[in-house]
Amino acid sequence: MAALKKFVQDRIADIKFTRSGPGHSLTESSRSQPQSTRPVIAEPRRPPSESAAAAGQAAVARLEQQNPSSASGSRKLAVSTSSASSSSTVIDPQKIKQEVLEETKLSSPQTIQGPPVQDWPQPQVKDTALNGVHVHLICPLCQHPIPHLGIREHMASCMMESYSQDPVHTSAKMIHTLCLDQEKKKTCLDALCRYMDNVVSNPDEEKYRKVRASNKAFQEKVCAVTGSVLFLEAVGFEQRNLSQDGAEEVFYVLSDEKAKNVQFLQECKQALMSTEPLNPKLDRNIQVFQGSSRMNQFNLTEDFYNLTVEEVKKEQKLRAEAAEREGVLRTKAMREKEEMRTALRHYRFVLLRVRLPDGVILQGVFRPFEKLADVRMFVADALVNPHSIFSLASVGKVLEDDSANLIQLDMVPTAVLNLTFDTTLMNVQPPFLKEELIARLQSLPA
Repeated sequence: MAALKKFVQDRIADIKFTRSGPGHSLTESSRSQPQSTRPVIAEPRRPPSESAAAAGQAAVARLEQQNPSSASGSRKLAVSTSSASSSSTVIDPQKIKQEVLEETKLSSPQTIQGPPVQDWPQPQVKDTALNGVHVHLICPLCQHPIPHLGIREHMASCMMESYSQDPVHTSAKMIHTLCLDQEKKKTCLDALCRYMDNVVSNPDEEKYRKVRASNKAFQEKVCAVTGSVLFLEAVGFEQRNLSQDGAEEVFYVLSDEKAKNVQFLQECKQALMSTEPLNPKLDRNIQVFQGSSRMNQFNLTEDFYNLTVEEVKKEQKLRAEAAEREGVLRTKAMREKEEMRTALRHYRFVLLRVRLPDGVILQGVFRPFEKLADVRMFVADALVNPHSIFSLASVGKVLEDDSANLIQLDMVPTAVLNLTFDTTLMNVQPPFLKEELIARLQSLPA
């Protein structure tokens, strides 16, 4: 039995030794690589398909158009559809097809594949007059509701109408109201005050009583702000053509008589620095709807957004990359601050709906940084009895912190609140809204 076992082991060792290939002598300088004795049979080249050949011919034609001098050489690269090419230059039909597809930006699941792109979620915007909510601001001068994107131009027009009545204060209001860049505004105010201070300190010095209109500093610091030139004219500066280095140039010149009126110049400076900007008030755009199962569906117009969809996607991608790169833990205060900045960047306004106990829905427009107290005041003003005691709840949670803004309360850009009256002190019966609001009751648009 032992002999049989040894015979089997020897045979197995011989088979393994034979399969390992030819050996070599220990005295050889280097080991020779085993050579395979199996013959190599080259597979015949398959002719290209009709679509690949067509793509190849299209690519060749494109190359000929780009470089006519090499057209004769390019023709040698043509791919035959009937038989395999015997030329030394070989064309890869799949590579040519890929180039053609990329150039024409065609989509092919076999050749062009990429990871799915995750879009930043955005509400469906239906900007129509029937079911879209547009935002208006109340002009502080004429008290008319004006579309918020055109409020600055409208206020400038209103102020120009009153300029002749009080040019100093009107032009000062234009500077403070129409310039939203605080740094640019400060630079302009400093330059105007410096002009007046120089005249007050040196009323007889002619060089302090004139400003060259083409001066670079004057153009960049003063003329860039709406209302600044009007203010100079209100102070007494007049446009004149003066000779400068043999050529005539436009200057703003203050006459000798007006330069000596120091009290008036000081009053003008005081008016310029003490004027407050005019802030247009938000039009709540109150609407009243009948109870509907669609009360959670909002059709926001582009008025509510600070950024376009493409800008929001880009910002979200940058934020995700920054968060991944930093990889740091943030406190609750840090998270809330970041959420507030994000909401203010993305949204200009907030659309709120308040459902009353009888099912009637009260709708209004707010700013993101307005507080819960502002919402309570809005609701109270709409009630028949503004002194009624009520509570507001969002997603089943009663809202109690009146100092919290709408961003902190997670109401941006839209929210639905439920109103509940406290009947322990007074009996409240429907209709709850004022008569003029009930008269505007309408169905909630689809």
